[in-house]
Order: sequence, then structure tokens, then C-alpha cells
Amino acid sequence: MFLNVIFSVFVVCLVTRVWTGYAYYHHRGKEPPTFPYWIPVLGHGASLLHNGSRFLAVTFKSHGTTTPFFVKTGSFKTLILSDPIHIRRILRDNNDISAEKHLYRLYETMLGSPADAVAFYQKDKSLPKQEQTTAFLHSEVFKQKLFGPALIPISERFLSTFRQNVLTTYIIGTVTMKGWMDIPDLYDFMEHLMTRTLMETICGTMILEGYPGFVTDFWAVVERFEGFIKGVPRIFMPGAYLARGRLLRHFRQWGRRVKKHHEIRNSKAMIDPDWDHIVGSSLLQEREKALSQMPLNEDARASEMLGMTLAANGNVVPTTFWCIFEALLDPKLRDDLSGVIKQHYNPDTKGYDITQLSSAPHMQSMHAEATRLRNAATFSRFVETESVTLDDRYSVLKDTTVLVMAHHLGLRTESWEEARPGTTEKPLDVFWAQRFLVSENTGDKTKEKFTTSRLGACLLPFGGGSHKCPGRHFAKNIGIAAMAILLDEYEIELQNPESARGATPKVEDMAFGVVKPTRKVAARIRMRDT
Repeated sequence: MFLNVIFSVFVVCLVTRVWTGYAYYHHRGKEPPTFPYWIPVLGHGASLLHNGSRFLAVTFKSHGTTTPFFVKTGSFKTLILSDPIHIRRILRDNNDISAEKHLYRLYETMLGSPADAVAFYQKDKSLPKQEQTTAFLHSEVFKQKLFGPALIPISERFLSTFRQNVLTTYIIGTVTMKGWMDIPDLYDFMEHLMTRTLMETICGTMILEGYPGFVTDFWAVVERFEGFIKGVPRIFMPGAYLARGRLLRHFRQWGRRVKKHHEIRNSKAMIDPDWDHIVGSSLLQEREKALSQMPLNEDARASEMLGMTLAANGNVVPTTFWCIFEALLDPKLRDDLSGVIKQHYNPDTKGYDITQLSSAPHMQSMHAEATRLRNAATFSRFVETESVTLDDRYSVLKDTTVLVMAHHLGLRTESWEEARPGTTEKPLDVFWAQRFLVSENTGDKTKEKFTTSRLGACLLPFGGGSHKCPGRHFAKNIGIAAMAILLDEYEIELQNPESARGATPKVEDMAFGVVKPTRKVAARIRMRDT
């Protein structure tokens, strides 16, 4: 009897796989085909629930063409795009496509926002654009404070804070400020340094006071991002929920202290509008001012702080680690970068020209390659109108969720060769720091220039369209600033380069998530003789 049941289930699954496979390979409709699956009704649900990042990556790779396709869980289907033409279509700034629905989902699941706060966001978005208040909070303030001239002071603040934090860590680790300090886990070392420095730069030094486990708790939450978004219950990931609870409680307590600080010091005009150790940078001060005028309680405001912390650290910290890691693996690359860094060091001020350094072609190409290869970015859109035409063959209907796996677009050789053949001189699954450099003749000289021209939808590590990450220039600046301090002011080396090389993950196995080394990478560091 039991064997009969097993056999019957197998036959049903096999028939489902054959039928969905036939429908996929012989599809003729206007809507894109659905990728074959084994389990009737549930579709790809089990695979997505078990490890959605790996399943989407493997499916994307095995699909092999630029034809759009669906994956499904029950009646819910998600469209996967890989054709640059289709992606440019959905990134156009119009009313056909939006990103807000998935932003609301993020607030509900990942950030733990109260239901009335999410309802406020939705209501505000339905107003005419000129009457919306949340657009400033979630986008415009970042464009004001992280672009153009305003980008310089906050970048310089990060550089000086990072220098001090590295020095403090080194002094504690060596006691005598001489000799080598062992780093058992270079990723953990960078994770703590970068997260701490970013929080102090944006939010002020008080943000971390009394909470030594802040960095550990934050990354415990980030690493369960997929589980939160899926709505996995607390019982299956209690550690991540407890960590998020501690973070939100801390942000509520910090918010009360900030409010009290404003009440006391504003009356005496004692708050520095550029940066204050309690209320933070001008970016955070403007956000807090905007939040105070919205009907959001302290729970909602704590979720907003968690959201900003996620946006500030989520991709920047891993990308910066991989820049350092690749430089340490390749002595020639490290020497080349050190030479560029020294050109932009001022011995009189003992500082770096962060604007010029971040504009240096080799530094830009290095950072761009790290974001392409080591940043597992995915972004989604939602169809708002009755249908959206992708091309002469395919269109998608209202309420369709569209997923763009930017990480895997950065690995699709055919698209890169068509867009700019020189970029595939070395395989796209290999780190090549010079990938975005081209030779340029200027009179009797030839110099190298950084450019991403013609790559378009092949290179979208920061998203695209009107929802492109407004902090992308700041992300580049701080990654390059961290490289400058560690490579120029310290000697840092891997303790076992060959073992470290084996810690590089298979980039094609992830669609989204934090790209970390597969095992601990040991290193050591000491201050350079001046």
C-alpha cells in the first residue's frame, strides 16, 4: 500500500514535469513561459522556500537564454528578466511600473514596522507627487546630502573616523603599537570596522554606546534577510528575531535621547548642523526633522532607523572587504593601488583628497569590479497598469512581480560582448581590476580612463531608473577611503594566500544575499614606519 502511494506520487510529479516542460519549450503565448517544475499546484515553492537565492541562481543559469520566464508558488508567479532590452523597458520612469509594493513588504517583514505606519506610507504614495511627504524621507534627502558638494564633508568624516577606529583596534591588539597584530578572520575584522565607522559617521558616536553587540546583531538580521522577506515564523529562526528585537529596542532608546538632546540644545543653538556626536550628520538631522512631522510613533521610527542602517551597510561592507582581499591576493595590484593612493596624499595635512582619489581611474575600476562580481544584488518591480509590453513577442499583465537579478546580468558573457567586447578579455567570473579601463590618446600621451559606457543594463549593482540607489557615490567614496587607510598607512598581508584563494565563493550560486568568503581568512597588520 505504501509503495503504491509512493509510486502514484512519483507518477503525478513526473507527468507534471513532462507537461510543464513541454509547455515551456513549445510556448506560443504573449505572456512569457513558466519554468518547468515537478510538484503540481505548489510549483517551485519548495525550492524557493528552502534556498531561494541558490534556486533562482541555478534556474537563471540553466534557462540559458534572454527569454523572460516565470517561477511560481501556487497561484503567485514572479517574472525573471535577463534581456537588457526588457530591463530598460521596466526601468523607465512612468506609471506602468513601481517598486513601492515591495518596499512595503520590506517594512512589514524585515523591518518590523507597525501596520499603521505601512498604511501611512501607502496612503502617502497615493497622493499627487507634490503632496507626498515620504518621498523626501526615503529618497530626496539622500540625493541632497550624498551628491555633489554635500558628498565631500561626509566622505571626509568617514575617512577620519575610519582612520581612528583602525588605529584604536591596532593599539588594543598590539598594546605597544609595534609589531604585527594577528587577524584571525579578516571578513569579521572588516565587518566590525566598516559598520562601526559608517554608523558613527551618519548617526554620531552615541548610536553605539551601551550596545557592544550592535554589529553582531545587525549582521545576524541581514544574513536572514531571505527568511524575513518570506515571512518565516519566529520559531524557525529565533536568533534573528531576537537580534532584530534588540536592535529596534536600542533605536527606540536612542530616539528618546536624540529628542531630549534637541529640546535642550536647539534652544541654545548648540547643535552643529554638519555633524553632532549625538544627533549625527546633516543627513540624519534632516531625516529626523522630516520624521517628526509625520504620524509615526517611536516603533515606526525605530524601524526607519533599521532600514537606513540596512541601506547604509548591506552591500558596502562586503564590497569593501573584497576590494581589500583581492588587493592582498595580487602583489602587483596592491602596488599599483598604493601608487595611486600616494599621489593623492598631502603630507602637510596628513590627509587624502577623497574627491580626486575616488575619481582616479584605477580606484574606480577596482571598486566597480568588486560591486559587479561580489555584490549579489537583486531588485524587483510591480506592474501597475493592465499590461506592459516588453517587446514584439512578450507582454506582462497587471499585478505581475518582475525580478531583475543584477548580479547574474554582470556574469552574462553574451550580453557584455555585444555591449563592449573589450570587457570580456578575461572571463566575467574572474576578478579583473582593470575591466573598466580603456586607453585614451591625449596628444602625445596615452592614459587610462574609467568608463562604464554602453554597458547599460549589463551593470546594475545599484539598481536602476528612478529607484537607483541614491547613496552609490558615497558607497564608492567610503570603499576607496578604507582602501587608502589600510593599504597606505598599514602593512597588511594574508597569512596563507593559497588557502585564502580557496575561500572565494562560486559567484554563480547566489542570486541575492551577502557574499562572504567560504571560510575564515587569516591576516595580519602593522603600522607602517613614517
